[in-house]
Amino acid sequence: MPPEEEQAKAEALKQYYRICFAHPSVTGIMMWGFWEGANWIPQSSLYKRDWTPLPAAKAYEDLVLNQWWTRWSGTANAEGWAIVPAFYGTHKVTVNDKEMTVTLTKAEGAKVMAAE
Repeated sequence: MPPEEEQAKAEALKQYYRICFAHPSVTGIMMWGFWEGANWIPQSSLYKRDWTPLPAAKAYEDLVLNQWWTRWSGTANAEGWAIVPAFYGTHKVTVNDKEMTVTLTKAEGAKVMAAE
């Protein structure tokens, strides 16, 4: 596929994933056929047969691992609060050198954690 078509495919993937991610009824996106070696429509793949990432793979990785990945580091305020905007999912949280796993669900919407 010519480079300009690969770029267009990457843009289409970003737009589609953003639409899905923003819609309140969408709870997940299933993707299959992402590798040319096992895809019935090879030109729709994210990775070439030799696993070289195509522009669409880089777009997907940027969305999921950069834009939609919760990373926060900071210090609580004078009252001991730290408000952290986070995406739904499971997070590793470390407070005062104590590590815990926290799961935030859409049903909860928010969670209050106390450092012991």
